[in-house]
Amino acid sequence: MFEPNLPLWNALPRLEARYTLGLFSNNPPFIRSIFPRDIKFRHVFLSPQFHATKPDIAVFKAVDAALGLPPQQILFVDDKKENTEQACSLGWNAIEFKSNDQLDQELTRLGIW
Repeated sequence: MFEPNLPLWNALPRLEARYTLGLFSNNPPFIRSIFPRDIKFRHVFLSPQFHATKPDIAVFKAVDAALGLPPQQILFVDDKKENTEQACSLGWNAIEFKSNDQLDQELTRLGIW
């Protein structure tokens, strides 16, 4: 489980106009109830629906297939290195989250902010 990162969540609406947002979590389905209702996640992938958890390659491949996007169009942010490494193994762009400031710098560097 995790503690909500409200400053990060409050920044997400900045991305909605230009990007499709998705959620990919190992948490159980009830986790959806704690996410702010004003964030429009087009895709919500919860590992229990796949009967496996990140970093299992099968979960990543299932999400990849469901998205149906070229891998280079996917940006995956996660706080676990093994998960970002697995995303990269499929050709996704990935950022290992360490802090809000670090993520802000990475998104600025990529021209996303």
